Amino acid sequence: MGRIFYLDAVNGNDKNNGITPDEALKSLEAANRIVFGEGDKLLLKCGCVWKGMLCLHGDGDRFNFAQVGVYGDGEAPLIDGNGAYAAILLDGVISLHMHHFHQSK
Repeated sequence: MGRIFYLDAVNGNDKNNGITPDEALKSLEAANRIVFGEGDKLLLKCGCVWKGMLCLHGDGDRFNFAQVGVYGDGEAPLIDGNGAYAAILLDGVISLHMHHFHQSK
């Protein structure tokens, strides 16, 4: 079983540890510092919008892949690349499942 990290653009704080919804991280920069392992998850809060690039590091494996998903109610979260060449960059990530959110470049 992997770790679960929460990201909340409204009520999060980058000084938090990110491991519960009440202790969610706030920024993509904080999420970019996470090194994913087998079964780890990054959950983005519904209704939130982030500007910039989410750069995922680390990896799961083919049987216990890392995941990016959502939590909460409302509109799917949005990562707006704000003109960057990618809204989401996979850095050495092979076994990753992503679902239920929007991205724009």
